[in-house]
Amino acid sequence: MFRKTVPQKAFSVPREPRMEERKGSILHFHVSRLMCPLLSLLIFLSFLKPTKTYARNEIQFVDVTAEAGIHFKHTDGRSGQKYLLETLGSGAVFFDYDNDGDIDLYIVNGADLPGLTSKVAPKNVLYRNNGNGAFTDVTARAGVGDTGYGVGCAAADYDNDGYQDLYVTNYGPNVLYHNNGDGTFTDVTKKAGVGDSRWSTSCAFLDYNLDGYLDLYVVNYIKFSIKESRWWEVRGFRIYCSPTDRIKGNVFVGESDTLYRNNGDGTFTDVTKAAAVFSRGLGLAVAVGDYDNDGDPDIHVANDMEGDYLFRNNGDSTFTDVTLFSGAGYDEHGIAGSGMGSAFGDYNNDGYFDIVVSNASSLPVILYRNEKFGFFPMSLLFPGLDRSRSPISSGRLNSSITITMVFWTSLLQTVICKTMSSFLQMQHTHSKICFSRTEGMVNLPMCRKKQDLIC
Repeated sequence: MFRKTVPQKAFSVPREPRMEERKGSILHFHVSRLMCPLLSLLIFLSFLKPTKTYARNEIQFVDVTAEAGIHFKHTDGRSGQKYLLETLGSGAVFFDYDNDGDIDLYIVNGADLPGLTSKVAPKNVLYRNNGNGAFTDVTARAGVGDTGYGVGCAAADYDNDGYQDLYVTNYGPNVLYHNNGDGTFTDVTKKAGVGDSRWSTSCAFLDYNLDGYLDLYVVNYIKFSIKESRWWEVRGFRIYCSPTDRIKGNVFVGESDTLYRNNGDGTFTDVTKAAAVFSRGLGLAVAVGDYDNDGDPDIHVANDMEGDYLFRNNGDSTFTDVTLFSGAGYDEHGIAGSGMGSAFGDYNNDGYFDIVVSNASSLPVILYRNEKFGFFPMSLLFPGLDRSRSPISSGRLNSSITITMVFWTSLLQTVICKTMSSFLQMQHTHSKICFSRTEGMVNLPMCRKKQDLIC
């Protein structure tokens, strides 16, 4: 065994420095003491500089409503009677009604309810974009000042004449306005056959049968009557009833939505049952998008206090309800949310539409990520980003499905992980499910145990 020899360094006793050398060292010492805080300050300022630059470049919004000439005030008609109708707001749509290249604005209004009489009857308003940052109220000239109790609206060119038309949903008869191409509209509701008189909420134009003419999907809420309206009383105070009372089956009864097929001659036909989209729910929002990339539009409906719906277009003028198999209807516990809004969009730019659903107050937003097999795993955006929620997919029997769980917060990690494990154990006998991790986006330390992943 050989021992490595390490050469020894020469050892010497340092000499006593001369006075001039001492002065130089003392000066160097004082300069060093002075430079330390100075350098620290410079380093600190260098970190602040990018922040200031970023602050100057970040996007900011300024309220220019009054400056733009938009003086709209929504009326919900409340008079203390606590009609459930008063609890919903109204919609609006941006569209270029006069084809001048500037986006105009149409806002839906409510109406007076028993016990309230406004000095000026509330009506919907159309604002023309002047092209200079200002708008002009052209409601009277355009003829679109509907005075019904409005809830939603949608704009599209349903008759292919090159001008966008307007559909308005109401509590009461809905209205279809045909764009005459000269800055005015004509009420063609009766002729078109789309004047549903129930409590309609949202609506959307889509060419579901790909015949070149836009069809119309209308979402309806509940059976409701002003005369038969009910309320609760708490300690002598009248308050609104809640849709949760619907569980009893004697107060809130959901309405079915309506799909109108465009006949191509200015009229529509109710094909709800024929197209297999007939279902009763407390519908509040509808979104249209081709989530499976097969070339035809699919439909997602957000329902209040119950599961949402996802209808897949079969390409033969019919739809299939794939809510349960897709997982796009309930939250991670299989509990219905309280859907208020719904939209398709490719948030991760993978070429497939995802779904986001907003829910009622105190409930989180739900983002369903499209896994390219038509299955939407659950992504929760907890309160703080918005108010809303929804699902886990069990998929087809005996099939392998990849579900990605994405959480933007560490809140309830332990509970969620336990729920994930329970769900996997429950479903393992019916299908093979794997959870794919996205460690770069989220931190789920409680879910990284090997036993939490069952395949």
